[in-house]
Amino acid sequence: MQNLFAKHGPASLLFTKFIPGLSNLAVPLVGIVGLEFRTFVLYNSIGSLLWVGCFMGGGYLFSREIQLERIALPDWEQGGVLVAVLLLVAVYIVWKSLRRGHLLKELFTNRMTPEELKGKIDAGDEVAILDVRHPLEFEADQYVIPGARYFPLENLERFSSVPV
Repeated sequence: MQNLFAKHGPASLLFTKFIPGLSNLAVPLVGIVGLEFRTFVLYNSIGSLLWVGCFMGGGYLFSREIQLERIALPDWEQGGVLVAVLLLVAVYIVWKSLRRGHLLKELFTNRMTPEELKGKIDAGDEVAILDVRHPLEFEADQYVIPGARYFPLENLERFSSVPV
């Protein structure tokens, strides 16, 4: 999202609704970069209208086909469709919660607490600290841990090793 916003600016808000989860990330990013509230509301509203318009247009375009299918399958009760849809939604929710649990477990393993890091720095241990924030985040808050090197991940392919 950060690369998209850095490349296209507020216009990227027009299409964030079309990619699941991306619109949830757009709001904090817009706050980080300090986009004016009016500009955010304008682009976000237009994006929402585009998103709703696409689905409404699709429904309008395919409304005849939906009605023909309903005529072709008259014994297919709406209750069966509702049960199938609810079952699919339940499977999706379980799948997403399992993935989230796995992600959270992965994120919080092999981490060092700030207190542990400070203890190592105070003890004089050699510690390599990389600040891998996106340039937009770094621009918004330039505070770094003493001794840290700014190393945006976008530049990763340019470096074969990181100097300590």
